[in-house]
Amino acid sequence: AGDRLHELRTIVRILEKLYGGPFLNKNNSHSVRVSPLSDLFPGALFVHVDRDLPATVDSILRGRRQSRIPESEWWGAPPPQVWDRQFETETERIVAQVWGLRETVRRDFAALPESRRRVVRYEDFCQAPGAVEAWVQDTYANLGVDLKRTDTALPSRFDVRQSDRAAEPEFRRSVESTAHRFAQEEPRRG
Repeated sequence: AGDRLHELRTIVRILEKLYGGPFLNKNNSHSVRVSPLSDLFPGALFVHVDRDLPATVDSILRGRRQSRIPESEWWGAPPPQVWDRQFETETERIVAQVWGLRETVRRDFAALPESRRRVVRYEDFCQAPGAVEAWVQDTYANLGVDLKRTDTALPSRFDVRQSDRAAEPEFRRSVESTAHRFAQEEPRRG
């Protein structure tokens, strides 16, 4: 494992040198790896974009169907809280996934200094993505690293993807009560 970690650090250093700045990576699977990534890259910054739970669940359901992912398979990062669980429905599996990822990020972010972490609401990010970019630039500037954008400009905003299903009261209640159940069960499982 030590050789692979050394290789990863080397690859990231090469990419940073090639592109003239810090390595930036967006990958949902990193949600379950914040703590080890923080240890491996002590100067790393972490941004978590959080979205309304029912809207997130509906978005993943739609993505799974478009990608033809079988109901019995994970799509994305399964958080540790749910590895040994059995699920009655695909929706229950996705609620568990989103709930577990949020809990893992919350726990791991709590261990990081505030200067290295940021939680942003999805809607706020879509309305002003430049605010996150400015935070990253300012944080690195305080560390003596001057970041300059070298590629195309970041759009001033992104369209907020609306979810009609997430607005349905019955769907919202079902998703939120399932997440509440997982939250109640988790302390007993730990």
